[in-house]
Amino acid sequence: MPAAPRNLLQESDYLSAPVDLTNCDREPIHIPGQIQPHGLLLTYDPTLQTIQQVSQNWDTYGPGMAQNLLQAPMAQVFTSSACATLQRFVEQAHQEARGSTLVTLHLIGKEAPYEAVVHLSEGLVVVELEEVASQDQPLPFSRINNIFTYLEEASSVEVLCQRGADTLRDLTGFDRVMVYKFLEDDHGWVIAEAKDHALEPFLDLHYPASDIPVQARALYLRNRLRFIPDIHYTPQAILPAENPRTGHPLNLTFSVLRSVSPIHIEYLRNMGVGASMSVSIIKDGKLWGLFACHHSKPHRVPQHVRQACELFSHTFAARLAERQTEEERGYHIKARMVQKQLLQQMTQAPVFTDGLYRDETTLLDLVRAEGAAICFEDQIISLGQTPAEHHIRHLVEWLQRRNLPDVYATHALSHDWPEGLAMKEKASGILAISISKIQGDYLVWFRPEVLETVTWAGQPTKGEVAENGEVRLSPRLSFQAWKQSVEHQAQPWLPYEIESATAFRNIVIGIILRTSGELKLKADILSRLNRELAQSNDELDSFAYIASHDLKEPLRGIRNYANFLLEDYGTRFEEDGHSKLQTLVRLSQRMEELINSLLEFSRVGRLELSIRSIDLNQLVHDSIDFLQVFIKEHGAQVTVSQPLPTVTCDPIRVSEVFTNLITNAIKYNETDQPSVEIGYLAAESPEGIPTFYVKDNGIGVSERHFESIFRIFKRLHARDQYGGGTGAGLTIVKKIIDRHGGKIWLRSSPGQGSTFFFQLQPA
Repeated sequence: MPAAPRNLLQESDYLSAPVDLTNCDREPIHIPGQIQPHGLLLTYDPTLQTIQQVSQNWDTYGPGMAQNLLQAPMAQVFTSSACATLQRFVEQAHQEARGSTLVTLHLIGKEAPYEAVVHLSEGLVVVELEEVASQDQPLPFSRINNIFTYLEEASSVEVLCQRGADTLRDLTGFDRVMVYKFLEDDHGWVIAEAKDHALEPFLDLHYPASDIPVQARALYLRNRLRFIPDIHYTPQAILPAENPRTGHPLNLTFSVLRSVSPIHIEYLRNMGVGASMSVSIIKDGKLWGLFACHHSKPHRVPQHVRQACELFSHTFAARLAERQTEEERGYHIKARMVQKQLLQQMTQAPVFTDGLYRDETTLLDLVRAEGAAICFEDQIISLGQTPAEHHIRHLVEWLQRRNLPDVYATHALSHDWPEGLAMKEKASGILAISISKIQGDYLVWFRPEVLETVTWAGQPTKGEVAENGEVRLSPRLSFQAWKQSVEHQAQPWLPYEIESATAFRNIVIGIILRTSGELKLKADILSRLNRELAQSNDELDSFAYIASHDLKEPLRGIRNYANFLLEDYGTRFEEDGHSKLQTLVRLSQRMEELINSLLEFSRVGRLELSIRSIDLNQLVHDSIDFLQVFIKEHGAQVTVSQPLPTVTCDPIRVSEVFTNLITNAIKYNETDQPSVEIGYLAAESPEGIPTFYVKDNGIGVSERHFESIFRIFKRLHARDQYGGGTGAGLTIVKKIIDRHGGKIWLRSSPGQGSTFFFQLQPA
């Protein structure tokens, strides 16, 4: 039988396979097996102090030099002081988990010093050397200080980005420096530019996401700077190609000399670029954008200047975050003032909705929009520029049918709902908050269509090139501005606008619950409880209010009066009447137990976690001690299979998890001696997460119930069987684990016992 065709390429396949636009998004650019020739590379074993790999261009120092260096001692290449410097790096890297470091080294027989970037890669030390030119001078402190002051004084994000481009061009000498921002769909937009006056501007041009594939964006997060001093370089192979420690190509993720994709070289050549440098702008752990630097001919930037550019990008990103926060803070202050005024108006109005539109401050003041609609109790009140009432009603019906979040925002409504095209002039974008999905009560803001022309740097499609009688896909050959009209879209809703609407939803629900005793609201929240309880702490707070003030007291009164009747007038009732009163007492008590379980579940979701490092051995021991009476009553045996690790968690909440799982393991058990085992499975890597388990020899669970047992009030047995209960225990366990960023699952079958597994994400 022939072997099945291979669908997925391995890393080694890419090293031999030609790279083109059919596979460039999967090209393993971190293991090219080659470097650029403006520097030298070697790797050595830090224990044996022997050279393991070298770049081919060591041969420039003498024929056969590269091969002769393999397995040679480091002391044969570097001076004793250089070897000592490298040894200090290795020791500090192990102690401090240090990344790459820039040091100055001297080679034996070479007068000029070398700037070396040193890092660890899969057990080897990687040393990348660039000779220091006689004209290279360190940057004076006064200049660096002036750069930081220049950024600090930027009055807005726009000014900051322009200053960033100007500064980096002055620092590096490139013909052109652009600030290239990634948008939501990962395509790029040039928002600032500093250039030679003779060059055509690229400012405001857009570039498709495929220009910087996903694996390249991932690499920019780990290695902030990529430099190509001459795009016409000849790649230098690494000898041998495989890391002797791993048998795989040397990982050059953190390399500064790493050879780049041939597709990218072709792309730069098509742009007329002779040298390039990219510096990552990383904000809040995400790739916000790049400083993209171009030069029309080969251009050298010394290593110490490139290091300064990396430091500059850190400072720029920090200042960018500050400026954006300041701009958002102004919006939040205004929004809170509007919320406060609307709250006052709603609480004073005869009907709370009057407070949203009858006074000077209206719903339309809360969010930047052209129109708004109050949809409540089958009435629609419009403010500003809104669609016709029948269109709004159709929109509300669609919102009700769809399983959308409580706060739904889109700047392209017709993409989600084609019928929305009918009202694009007034409502190409909407921001809707649900007050009651079942009743169709919503507050909606509208933004009109904004016809926009996006200018692309060339038509963003792949071209075809004929070579040697074959046609292949190629990066586009032309970067001439290509305009595209965008329609059926509004201005996007900004994150802080959505946050403001979310906060206002909570305010409105709170007012309704305090001022309206209408039964339909209570029925609405109760019927939605199972679906929304695990997702919305705001709804939990609302329900907790109802349960505490509107349900518990009447139920307690019913039960008390029923007990009074039994005690004072029990002899006057016939047997049937007496039995019905006892049933009433029992049912009201059962209802109160359910409400208490709901309140406990709500509490778990609302309380702030007290996270700290905890020895699980002591925590589990304390949980077992707490259950000791229960364990002895059932003749159970609880064992811990191995020492447990130290974890970062809330000890009180995690103790509840173990207590609940141990109790269930003993409770749902029909053997003479219930057995419970507690242990963990170690993580597969040092960065991984251990998996804890609680295993029993109980009655087991059918696979079709694996998900439903975590739903609140879900019991698989009769109410009074196996000691009774409300069915909320596993729901609370799952909620606690969810709050820790973890997950829980089980392996079980009827009559074979159950094993509950769970993980706790490190804080």
